[in-house]
Amino acid sequence: MPTSSPSFAAMTVFAAIVTALLVAAILLVVKNRNAPIIRRSQYEMLLLMIFGGFFITGAAVAYAGKPTRTLCGLRPVLVCMGFTTIFGALVIKSLRVYRVFMRAAMKRVKVTLLKILKILSVFYIGDIVIFVAWFAADFPEPTITTKDATEFRGTVDRISCSSSSFIFTALLIFWKAILLMLGLYLSFLIRNVSVDFQESPWIFGSVVVVLVGCLVLMPMSYMVDMRASTYYVFLACCLLICTVLIMCLMLAPKLFRLKEAASSASSGATATHSTNSRNRPKPRKTHANKTENDNARDRHRKRKQ
Repeated sequence: MPTSSPSFAAMTVFAAIVTALLVAAILLVVKNRNAPIIRRSQYEMLLLMIFGGFFITGAAVAYAGKPTRTLCGLRPVLVCMGFTTIFGALVIKSLRVYRVFMRAAMKRVKVTLLKILKILSVFYIGDIVIFVAWFAADFPEPTITTKDATEFRGTVDRISCSSSSFIFTALLIFWKAILLMLGLYLSFLIRNVSVDFQESPWIFGSVVVVLVGCLVLMPMSYMVDMRASTYYVFLACCLLICTVLIMCLMLAPKLFRLKEAASSASSGATATHSTNSRNRPKPRKTHANKTENDNARDRHRKRKQ
């Protein structure tokens, strides 16, 4: 996919818009981090999830351009790191809620941020091990293949990143499927916890988004032969749209609840102010506050005297 094509320019603008939305989401979460709704949702994990969106956005741009050794290695790394960061944060959020609220022994449990980050590092270590083995044994090199042209008589040379074996790609897919199913299982376990702490419907919706995206991308990548520009547009749109949908599923309900909480607080303050105004004792009349009728009554009494 040449970087000089209009399709790449359109996808770059799309990626820039998504990046701006992610930055705005970070600012909103940081600004409202002390609000009960955000604090119960573990705002550190929300920020980590948003940062994962930057990896996916970068991958949508990196899949364009002439394949080089750097790009061939960078593209799968960006996608996998983004996936692990987003769904790893969701899994850790659910695991923390499970350990605090769903333990059989009703005793106080403290799950620190450092502890859950250590658990999250297991998913990154799995990615690193697979990538190190892949790049050491079968690095995806830029490969030229000659195929018959579809628009004229003759042949064309196509450059793409390819490995001699599919096994490492299959290992990555299997590892991500484990992460995905673990998040789905934990969200099912905590489904009865207070809605302020669990996000089972939104995690399930995020899993569905990823599965639909995979069902669209996998056949396109391995079963359908199409032009490079067409494939890139489908790939970039799928990555960016799935990222936006997942962020909306995980953040939009919290923003709506923040707005509702602010509206409730404002209504309560207004009602309290009006109640206090009604209960406040009326001031006594003074000479300065006498009306014209009071003055006329006083003059009439003086004439009678």
